[in-house]
Amino acid sequence: MYIGDTRRKRLGKTFNYIFLSFIAFICVVPILWLVYTSFKPRILTFASPPVWVKFQPTLENYRRVIQEKNLIKPLLNSIVIVTISTVVTVTVGSFASYIFSRFKRGWIRPTLFAVLTTNMIPPAVILLPLFLFARKLNLYDTHSMMIIVYVAYNLAFVIWMLRSFFLEIPKEIEESALIDGCSRLGVLFRIVLPLSAPAIAATAILAFIFSWNEFIIALVLTSRNAFTLPILATGLISAKGILWGEIAATSTFITIPEVIFIFFAQKHIVRGLTMGAVKG
Repeated sequence: MYIGDTRRKRLGKTFNYIFLSFIAFICVVPILWLVYTSFKPRILTFASPPVWVKFQPTLENYRRVIQEKNLIKPLLNSIVIVTISTVVTVTVGSFASYIFSRFKRGWIRPTLFAVLTTNMIPPAVILLPLFLFARKLNLYDTHSMMIIVYVAYNLAFVIWMLRSFFLEIPKEIEESALIDGCSRLGVLFRIVLPLSAPAIAATAILAFIFSWNEFIIALVLTSRNAFTLPILATGLISAKGILWGEIAATSTFITIPEVIFIFFAQKHIVRGLTMGAVKG
């Protein structure tokens, strides 16, 4: 009986490893193919049959994107807009989440419901009002407008995530601190936020990625001054054709910061996302 159970466990583990390896292969191959294409000479991009190994890697696609398409400007725009919006979103979301998780006033639940419903609205529905709003206030194609929109876009998600984590922190710890003379803000900064640091880090990373990859809002609300990296990729599709090599190089620039960011912060992501998974 024991031998049979051991065999079944080994077979189960082997099947799990094979299945997870297959899923990882499916996820990684498109990224590798993207990077691979970015180093191909333009003439070999459409070669049939595809050229897999026997070609001289070139940085020509990257040179064209950096010099001819002015990659630095949208890259800096993306870094500034996404970083500031993420910091503001997580800061405001942390305070709001704490209020929603600790206070039981009559207006708390309707307000929380109203905030969460904003995430149910497709971005395409609000694009025209946002465009008219930006033009009316002379905020069209500005960093300020993009930051405001991204904060509003991610705030409901951040509140929803952090509230579930704050609910897992025992109230007895906070009550003890309050009895000892600590203020409510002191409890938040000295107890709740340090205990929720992995959850806050995971939420901030996800909010950063959502804003970094966002396309349709940036396409409508920017033109020349505040356009981001995803918008640059659309400029490589013209009447003359699709510049696949340059698109691959631009997409690599978009992907690499996310991969590096997640690689170094993966422990916080896993720990943060599992903090609120078990009740009690």
